[in-house]
Amino acid sequence: MSPDLEMAEIADRLLRAGGPALLFENVQGHDMPVAINLLGTVDRVCWALGRDNPAQLETLGEELALLYQLRPPKPKPRRSPLARPSGMCSKRFLAPLCFPPVKKWCIGVKRSI
Repeated sequence: MSPDLEMAEIADRLLRAGGPALLFENVQGHDMPVAINLLGTVDRVCWALGRDNPAQLETLGEELALLYQLRPPKPKPRRSPLARPSGMCSKRFLAPLCFPPVKKWCIGVKRSI
């Protein structure tokens, strides 16, 4: 069985006629079987989700929409720009900003005033 167009054409024709889901076991170039149209009709979707009729799918969709209502992000607390964070990151990344590097040629050289 060719996976390019042949499987799709057979599945489409059977689905339009209200036919069953299909399992292709000998697909060219593949070791695994291919299942098509498992959820091709509303009745199969109802069965897969444990519902008795399509009206119950509508209520399920409404319930799921309530769970996924978007909420605005919580505002972050404002910090002073001079506040130094604590923790490992501040030691690793902010320490070079707080303490300027000392040039090696300055070490041990006495300044004359």
